[in-house]
Amino acid sequence: MNDTDSADMSDDDDFGLDNDLTTANSNEQTPIIIEDLTTAIDISVPEELQQFDSSKFAQDLLSKVGTSDFQTCLYQHWRRYTPLCYTYHPNLVKGMIELRAQDILFRPLEIFLYGTQDTENAIQTIKGLNNPPTVCGHLFKSEEPTYFCRDCCVDATCVLCTECFLQSEHRKHRYKMNVSAGGGYCDCGDTEAWKQDVHCALHKPKNDQEQDNNDILERLPNLLKIRAGLLFEVLLNFSVQLLCCGDYQETPVVLRNDDWDGNHDRYVTMLFNDEIHTYDQVIAVLTRSISCSKQEGHEYASVVDREGRTAVRCGNLEQCQEVQQMIMHHTVDIPLKCRVYPKCFVSLQYFAQKLMLYMQEVIAISDGFRRLFCLCEMNAKDQLTLTERILLAENVLWKSAKSVLHQIFINSFFMDSEWKKTFAILYMKNYSTIWRNYVKDHDEYVSFTDLSVQVYTVPSLARYLISSHNAFQTIVEAFLEYCRKKLNCMYIKRIVYIPYRSLTVILFSFEAQEKLLFLRTTTSMVQNEFRRAQSILYDLKYLLGIVPTQYTPELRENFLNGFTSFLRLLSYMHGMDKVVRQVGQHIEFEPEWETGFNIVIKIQTIIQSILEWCSQDPELSQKAYVKTGETLASMQQNSDISHMIKKDASPIVKISVHDHKIECYSYDVQKDPISVHIPVARLLAAIYIHLQRYTDPTATFHNLCQQYKIYPCFFYEEALRIQVLSAQHIAGLWRRNGYSLSNQLYFYSNIKCRKEMYDRDILALQIGASLTQPNTFLVQLLHKFGLLEWVRSPENGYSTETETKTREKVRIMEEFLHLLIIILGERYEPYVGQVMKDEKLKREIIHQLCTGPLPHSELVRNFTDSGQEVGTVDLESVLKETADFKKLSHTSKGHYELKNDCLIDYNPFYYHYTKADQCRSEEYVLKRRKILGLSSLLLIPSPPAFYDSFQSIIQLLQCDIFLTLIKAVLHRTIDQKAELWSEAILIRALHLITLALFEEERSFHKQQTLSSNVSSHNFQFCENSQKYGIEKLLTQLTTATKAETCKEFVSHILKSFNKFNEKQNVRDEQSSSLTVSQDFTNDTNKKAQKEKRRKELAAQKRAKIIAQMTALQKNFMEGNKDLFDEAHISTGNDSLSPSLPSSLIATPVLLGTESGMTESMDTK
Repeated sequence: MNDTDSADMSDDDDFGLDNDLTTANSNEQTPIIIEDLTTAIDISVPEELQQFDSSKFAQDLLSKVGTSDFQTCLYQHWRRYTPLCYTYHPNLVKGMIELRAQDILFRPLEIFLYGTQDTENAIQTIKGLNNPPTVCGHLFKSEEPTYFCRDCCVDATCVLCTECFLQSEHRKHRYKMNVSAGGGYCDCGDTEAWKQDVHCALHKPKNDQEQDNNDILERLPNLLKIRAGLLFEVLLNFSVQLLCCGDYQETPVVLRNDDWDGNHDRYVTMLFNDEIHTYDQVIAVLTRSISCSKQEGHEYASVVDREGRTAVRCGNLEQCQEVQQMIMHHTVDIPLKCRVYPKCFVSLQYFAQKLMLYMQEVIAISDGFRRLFCLCEMNAKDQLTLTERILLAENVLWKSAKSVLHQIFINSFFMDSEWKKTFAILYMKNYSTIWRNYVKDHDEYVSFTDLSVQVYTVPSLARYLISSHNAFQTIVEAFLEYCRKKLNCMYIKRIVYIPYRSLTVILFSFEAQEKLLFLRTTTSMVQNEFRRAQSILYDLKYLLGIVPTQYTPELRENFLNGFTSFLRLLSYMHGMDKVVRQVGQHIEFEPEWETGFNIVIKIQTIIQSILEWCSQDPELSQKAYVKTGETLASMQQNSDISHMIKKDASPIVKISVHDHKIECYSYDVQKDPISVHIPVARLLAAIYIHLQRYTDPTATFHNLCQQYKIYPCFFYEEALRIQVLSAQHIAGLWRRNGYSLSNQLYFYSNIKCRKEMYDRDILALQIGASLTQPNTFLVQLLHKFGLLEWVRSPENGYSTETETKTREKVRIMEEFLHLLIIILGERYEPYVGQVMKDEKLKREIIHQLCTGPLPHSELVRNFTDSGQEVGTVDLESVLKETADFKKLSHTSKGHYELKNDCLIDYNPFYYHYTKADQCRSEEYVLKRRKILGLSSLLLIPSPPAFYDSFQSIIQLLQCDIFLTLIKAVLHRTIDQKAELWSEAILIRALHLITLALFEEERSFHKQQTLSSNVSSHNFQFCENSQKYGIEKLLTQLTTATKAETCKEFVSHILKSFNKFNEKQNVRDEQSSSLTVSQDFTNDTNKKAQKEKRRKELAAQKRAKIIAQMTALQKNFMEGNKDLFDEAHISTGNDSLSPSLPSSLIATPVLLGTESGMTESMDTK
């Protein structure tokens, strides 16, 4: 892993490494210089050194194996010979001189370790016991080339050394070569660093190779393991005691010789490096303090910068202390760090550094040695392991010492996954203290904090540290420790009215509002400390960089713990750097604003990682949404409103517009404090997008508002305020606030910050539009912009104010309509519009190339600066689809040029365009269209459909307030004397009408696919616009003088109206014919039913008449019984068949009706 080698991993303002200081030259160039010095000058070697027998001393050591005298014997040897072997050159700037150090100090250790004089053969034998390495682990030196594979790396910190790269498949892929600053190592063989082709040919494991690490130690001879463990323990203890010693008097007594104390001339004044004073300042101090020349002063300063310290005076104690006092006295502001040490102590420290380098060489010989060394590093003393003692002593170490210890950690712990995990646990245990020491340290560019990237970029290890050691929360809390020192605790007075019987009790409450505050008057040391502390945020980026595929309860719980702490950081940022509009007098001092934006740049990648974590788990996203909503509720309580002195103290006011009574948030951007930093609201909007994948977002939102008493309009209130601020600033209302506000608004929409600022605010407004009634939403926007008169008096385009005020209002109206176009037209965000990520990428590339041809590097840099992680394959495929690569000549730089068929996708109101980009793109596109013989009319392309939960946004285009607004613009265009008007307003209004027609067309075609039983569609812009005379006003525009330049645009819209009206007429005719056919069928059915009913009634009537006739007949027969008896006798007929007289039988008599009586009489 190598964080400084990877592409675009650090910011120029925070991580510009000092190339003069490197791991290589701090540890390897010094011995070379020393070797040259020993031959260039005549220095006599003491007789004691000449007569020393290393073999004999080694045999003594071997005889003391297993006894307590072993360490004492070595310490006494070092106490006696180290000051003799390492002594200062007469010219102090030349540093230390080595006199037989290899023979006297190191040769006995080698003989002891291998148990033989023939150490070379022993080393070869031990190397033969190793398995062929499957992991490279090559430690990069300064300016060494590294290779980064774009296709296969897991993240941008994964690199290869030259040897591994040339022997790997990655050389055939898309790769990038970088130059290392030193400190990282090759990732060849790390299965968690590469998606494929993990091993090069040199480190590819064999099929029969055993990977059991426990077998490594068993291969070593037992006596060798005993000697190695004993030696490593003594060497490590000695080195840690000497290097991590804050005061030389803390050195063990057994190591002190006769020159440790007392009155002698073997003291040295040591000057230490810092990152505060410049070369010139150090040179000036040294020339005055030790009377050296400027050339010598420059040499001293170079050594201090390279090594971290240098001796500037040798002599007795009084002389050295005098130089120390002079250096501190002559330093301006913060004194240079100086210490007085005995020479023998400095020699022992120098030897300790050499021992660490020697141990690196030894553990590289055998994997078994490496494991034994790691075990020794974990030995505890005084409740701290040796590793912890080193990590916690950074503030007393200097550059070269820290570089050596940094290397030993990498070469030991980081070459084995299990030991890396052990080191990571210790690192997290002492994380806050390590960073505390780094922030206070005089040296910045070599630090143990650089090891973070080696730990947190391992996905499995990062997840383990989060779930088992709460790493997320630990890192955030470490940064919050420094943020709390920057808080400006303000108390907001609130008035509470409590009714008590017939009285009203007035209570005053004071609520603390803690916000980050950065001042230009802060001392450079304090500023430097907080700047260093911001580097903690990079650790958080590495930790959350890889999203897990499975979530355990522990992982989810500890992630939420860290997320809660992160919300506290966002709450400190929410509302920081507030400004109030200056009236009358220009601002005297430009406030500090840069630090706030530096933090925003650093956390935007973290926020993106948090969102990716939440998006993969419904439970996590739900809980994160609730926690963020709870934090936003507290932001609402502390929010600035315009009328706190009112009795009800409510932030909501009711606005009446025609028949609509709308609740608006009471706040005036021109009068009240405002900040562009609202990260809590932006995070809530971002989580809302992912939440809708798992639940009903509307119901969840309203439940959240009800639970925490959040005003629904406050969700997008602060985002709306910033849009109003930007519009007013463009109109010139904030010019007296100086460059500070201008710079803030510039970076607010700049490519480096817009992803988590401007883009999130637009998203918040779109969410608000989808959750709010269209008329309500538009009135709230108009109220905040101060443009309600446009809908209250749409036909009144006159102004009674000054020309300047009129121009300001017109400019604000232009920006309002521009914002409305963005809210309605920007749909290329997944889960906002029905698009995929590749469609979003395609649109971004098209609009970048609409400003002119661009090289590949600039395209990539634009995406990198904006915080978007775009895969190389995705980018190349989209470029192939949208652009042609062209080179003017073989030697010129190639550029991508937009294809002709992609020009139709150009949107002149693309929301990432600055004013300059918009003008440049229009000029370029018009030029291309002219060459192709196309029209010069630039229209907004038809946007994709909104996602289901955002579909209600399109209702803005047909609501009463919107149509009234369009009517006002068109009417004032026709009115030649209207002052509150501009051509830009008209163009924006026409584009909004175009968007409405697009939606009408989409709704019409969608309706065509539905059942014919549905007779109307839900979007009826054309029909609703007829009530406001929009089409009629557009027709009048064709002859209006003000609209001369827009006649082609107006004609195009009228054609669209006519085209749609024709389609609607055809549809209506089809609907009418269908209705007639249905009516005819219905009439026929009704007639048949009526005829059937008539027949049924007639049958019932006949049956009733027959019953009446039967009753009359019976009565008549009873009254004329004699007559019927005669007839019966004469005829002899059956008595069951009575007969009537012929006259009666011939004609039936109908009784009870007038017509029946008439007919009966006529028959007689």
